[in-house]
Amino acid sequence: MKTVLATLFSAVAAVSCSRLILGNHADFHVETFGAPALAWLPLFVVFGFLTGGLGAVYNRLLLWFLDHVAAIRRVPTLAKAAVIGAIIGLAMFAYPLAVGGGDPLTQGILGGHQFVLSAVIGYLAVRFIAGPLSYSAAVPGGIFAPLLAVGALWGVLFVGGFDAVWPGDATQLTVPMAIVGMAAFFAATVRAPVTGMVLVTEMTATTESLVPMMAATAAAVFAAYVAGSPPIYDSLRQRMPDEKSIEERGGPPHRRDQS
Repeated sequence: MKTVLATLFSAVAAVSCSRLILGNHADFHVETFGAPALAWLPLFVVFGFLTGGLGAVYNRLLLWFLDHVAAIRRVPTLAKAAVIGAIIGLAMFAYPLAVGGGDPLTQGILGGHQFVLSAVIGYLAVRFIAGPLSYSAAVPGGIFAPLLAVGALWGVLFVGGFDAVWPGDATQLTVPMAIVGMAAFFAATVRAPVTGMVLVTEMTATTESLVPMMAATAAAVFAAYVAGSPPIYDSLRQRMPDEKSIEERGGPPHRRDQS
């Protein structure tokens, strides 16, 4: 209980300070939309199950890049990072929205900007590869913002594909599905459903899609669990060298000086 209370008060203090400095507004401006009808709820559940499978694939791809890039021991880490950076740089030169943190792309989607379905497929494909590849460079960086962008793109793609094969206008679900996709994909990879829903709700300042978000996120986490995909941060922590292995390789400089 003490840990929970300390975490809550810390989060409130952090957000309050951030809002005082940067302005009292959400991270993303979301186009106004009504709460999706309950008749669409089964579609969100199906979307959640598919998102869970997609998250499992993403986790395995990220770990695959980490393991295989690290296995190239003859090439210095700096050189490997330079090559990976050059590849990402070329992709950025050709398609600026396809790489990077993804905030401008996510904002465009949530703001109601219309993307051609072929462009959505291209952005999603590049980001699905570029994120894990960039992380394998072993330089400072994270996966949080790219996860949100992939989730938003996946939501747009799902609605576009569904609208193409199912009679009726499902485009009204584009923005809600993108928001739900952000939370569900994050939860599928990190296996923290409540955290994902709270983060996305706080970043978008909208609750209209909260019920579909809960249904899709639960389905995504369940699908990831069935697929045997562990939380990505647990897998990354297991790949970090522990203190014993560092000492066996000679230890950090200050420990060698003391011995």
